[in-house]
This record gives sequence, C-alpha cells and structure tokens, in this order.
Amino acid sequence: MNNDQNKRNNNNWFNNCTNEKEKKKKDKKTNTNIQIFYKNDIDIFSPCIDVEGKLCVITSTGDILRYNFVTDDIKQNTNKSTSLTSRTLTSGTLTSLPSSSSLSSASSSISSSSSYRKVEVRAQDELSYELQKDDDEEGEKYYDSIDDVENIINRGDKRKTQKKEKKKKNIQEEKYISIDFSSECLCSDNDYNFYVFNPITKCIMIIDKQKKVNLYTEEYEDKEFKGINNLLYDSKNNNLFIVDSGNIYEENTCSIYYINKDIETMISIDMDSLSYVNNICIYEKDNIRTIYACVTKENRIIKLIKKGNTYIKTGFLYLNGKYSPLFICTDNINFVILLKDLSEEEKKGKVLEINSNAEIINSFFMDGNQFNGICYDHNIKKYFFIEKNIIYIY
Repeated sequence: MNNDQNKRNNNNWFNNCTNEKEKKKKDKKTNTNIQIFYKNDIDIFSPCIDVEGKLCVITSTGDILRYNFVTDDIKQNTNKSTSLTSRTLTSGTLTSLPSSSSLSSASSSISSSSSYRKVEVRAQDELSYELQKDDDEEGEKYYDSIDDVENIINRGDKRKTQKKEKKKKNIQEEKYISIDFSSECLCSDNDYNFYVFNPITKCIMIIDKQKKVNLYTEEYEDKEFKGINNLLYDSKNNNLFIVDSGNIYEENTCSIYYINKDIETMISIDMDSLSYVNNICIYEKDNIRTIYACVTKENRIIKLIKKGNTYIKTGFLYLNGKYSPLFICTDNINFVILLKDLSEEEKKGKVLEINSNAEIINSFFMDGNQFNGICYDHNIKKYFFIEKNIIYIY
C-alpha cells in the first residue's frame, strides 16, 4: 500500500514538474512573421500603395520604383521542419528571416546581409517556425547575420523530406519614372497621380498618369513650407495630408494641412503650438476620423479627433526610455510604430505593435535604426516598412 501511494505521489510530482516546464517553454516560444521583401542597392524612402495595388518607393537618386508579384505554382523537395532549408543565400534570391512575436516585452533583433540581391522569393503563404529558448537562457534574442539565422533554424534533428506544393513568387521591379531631384517624401492617389516633395524648391510636385511633372503647391496662404516630412493620402475621403515640420534637429513645432482633392482646397488643422510631428496615420471607426501623430521629440503618440470642421487633441501613448517614435501606421485595428534613439547611443531600431487601447501586442529590435517609412497593404493585409535600403514585410 505504501509503495503504491509513493508511486502515485512520484507520478503526480513528475507530471506537475513536466506541466510547469512545458508551460515555461510555451511562454518562451516566438512565432515569426517578418520577412525581407526586397533589398535595394541604394537608400529608399516613403513606401506607399498605388491605385493598382503596387508597392511604390522613391530612391535617394530620384527614381520612383514599383514592385509587383507574379506567382507560379511549383513542386520541390522541402525540409518539413522549416521553409528556409530549401533556400540559399545567393545572389538573386529573396530570403526570409525571423523576428519576435510576444504579448509583452519579449524582443529580438534582425540584421540583414549585404552579399546578395533579391529577384524572387520561394515561400509558403508565410514563414512560420517556433524558436524555443532554454530554461537558463536570459535576455533578448539577437541575430547577427542571415547566416546565423539559418544555422539557428537548421539545428536539431533532421526530419523526413516530403513533396510539397509551394508557390514561387517573382518580384518584378519597375522603374516608373526618374525625376531630377532627390526626395524622401512620396505618396499616390486614386487617380494615378504621385506627389513628391522637392526639398530644393520646398514645393510639392505632382506626377500625373502621363508621367508629366508639374508644380502642385508651394505654400499655404503665403506661408512657405519649412520642409515636408510626410505626405499621406486618405483614399476613403480623397484627402491629401501634409505634415510640415522641417529638420528634426532644428525645428520644434510643425503644421499639418490637408487638401480636399474633390475641390482642390487646402485646409489647415489649426493646433496651437503643435510640437514636432514626424509622421501620421489615419484611423477611422464609426465614421469618426482620428489622426494618430508621432510627437517624436516628446516620445509621445497623440490623437487628433475630428469633430465637425475642427480637430481635438488628446493623449494616447507615452513612451518611456530612449526610443522615440518616427513612423506610425495602422490597419484600422492595430498600430505599428517604428522607433529609434535620437541620440544614437542605441544603434538598434525598435518595432512596436499596439492595439487601439495602447496595449503592447509585439515588440522587437532591428540591427539598424535608419527607418525610412511604413505603409499598410489592405490587399494582402501586411505592413511594408523600410530600414535604410531594405524593404521588410510584416
């Protein structure tokens, strides 16, 4: 009797320990949902989705580029444990790499390789694997190179190889037009027009569907632009938003305007002493339009809520620490924010995903901090953001 009781007690103890260990392991798992979409040879800026659903960027040399998918079904042998084992880090191949996903403060970093150029990607609908930390491992997980990422993914027991249907996605890059000035500010509207800020003349230029470049606007009521940081098109209301803040290290205030494209009238969002805003996004719920703005130098996100013909300013999120919000974007449910340390003491950039209650959904670090814009593609339900010369898809 005593032996049976002891066995039961030992079994209960073992099961409890196992369950607790499995729970800890489960808490430490991270799902990946970030990939390198494209790597350019030079810096690129201001991603946006045009009326045809193509991703568009502008280069540091003034080229407007567009990207398009051509998808073919192919069959190939693939390792069951991960979709990366059949991919090689050679010239001409787009490579997926992992990021973290956590409900609170778990974070990871990603770095990019400069030894390849991407023309195509072979992937399932989305790279998905789980990286499990050991019980004695502490701190955040960092990936120092794409080679390191592949080694981490491929370690462990080999599994059976099987035939699997996969999709081969060819990314076509199109040089839409070259302009005679460099710009970091681009957007497009529903009528096949592009808008670009010219930092030399401090004017907004329009590129029409015939690819003719003309002056669009150069001032608001005789007030010249300081330097436009953000052009954002609201396709639902046919409005073009303009954030005029100037140099982040020289200016402390900003002005925000929008142009009603139906009547081609510019209106000022008149806010007293609006601090420096680098970027905005539009969130709409129950027919109420709200602007979320990165007040970069104050480490805050504020809301500008439309009431009639005016906007009311309220607080939304204050960020402790060294990281300041540069860019914000929304899928009209959650928000993704790109942050950096303006003092450059911290060289890593940070990506933060939050919900409409400012609760953290995901947070991870990037090896670089030269963020150059973000946009959301409602067709594929993914974010595109740029760090220096690399487009990531999230």
